[in-house]
Parts: sequence; structure tokens; C-alpha cells
Amino acid sequence: MNKKQKEYLIEISKTNTPLFPFDVIESKIGLLLMDRQILNKHPEDFPKEFRERLQKQDVEMAENLSFYIVQEIQDFYRQAYVLFKNKLNFPKTAEVIREFRGKVIAHIKTKSSLEIAEKCMELEERHGFDNIYFEWQAFKDEIYKKIKSGELQLPKQKNVQ
Repeated sequence: MNKKQKEYLIEISKTNTPLFPFDVIESKIGLLLMDRQILNKHPEDFPKEFRERLQKQDVEMAENLSFYIVQEIQDFYRQAYVLFKNKLNFPKTAEVIREFRGKVIAHIKTKSSLEIAEKCMELEERHGFDNIYFEWQAFKDEIYKKIKSGELQLPKQKNVQ
């Protein structure tokens, strides 16, 4: 990271936003979704052997980013629980991905990479990425609505100046 990049990150981190920390997590999810689109549009940027292997299996180039998105969604739910406890109705998939993330975070709680792949495939087969994502979107919209209406109060944040 160069000096200008560091200065930029420090500058944008100085003021908390009205929906902090939720909007920060939402931004990460948005960036990962854009990364998926870009990578899928440019398969030629991948090594030939890798590209051929995925194409034979009919897998998108950026499929692996789906699980990072799921991890960020889980973090959104975790923050919501920490801040609001039982004042919210969490979607069915919130519990499923909490368990998933706890098992594969940093890939250190599994005995082999095959175990990680199996957990990822099981999550996808049982619940589907689209279902997890759409349930999160509905939850996010509801929590934002409650925060904006005053029904839920975010803790006061100190702005760094």
C-alpha cells in the first residue's frame, strides 16, 4: 500500500456514517458482488488450466467469492445481534451461516481443504446463495427502516477528527 492509499483510507475512516457498522459491511458485500461480475466477464485473465478446469465443471470464474459474501452477511447478522439482541427477527439462513462461518473462518478449524469444500457445497446445496443473499437483503432493509424510524437506536459513535 502506498502513502496516498493509506491517507485515503485514513481519511474515509475518520467519520462514522449514520448506519455504522451496517453500511460498512453492506459496502464490502457490494464490492465483492462487483468483483464477481468483473472476474466472470474476464475469464481470459485466469490461467488457462484453471479456466479449462472450471469450464469443464460449468463453474463461474468467481464462484469462490460467494463464500466471502456469505461471511460478510454473517458478520452483518452478528453485529445486529450484538447491538439489538432479541429486538429483531433473524432469517432462517442467519443461523445456518453463523455455524458455517464458525467452522471455516480462516480455514483453520477444519482438518483438510476437502472438508472446507464439502461445507461450502453443503451450504450452497441446502440453502442456495441466492436465498441467503435475498433473505439478508430483506433483513437489511428492515433493520435500516427501524433505525431510520427511531425504533432501533445505534450506539453513539465518536468521530475521529
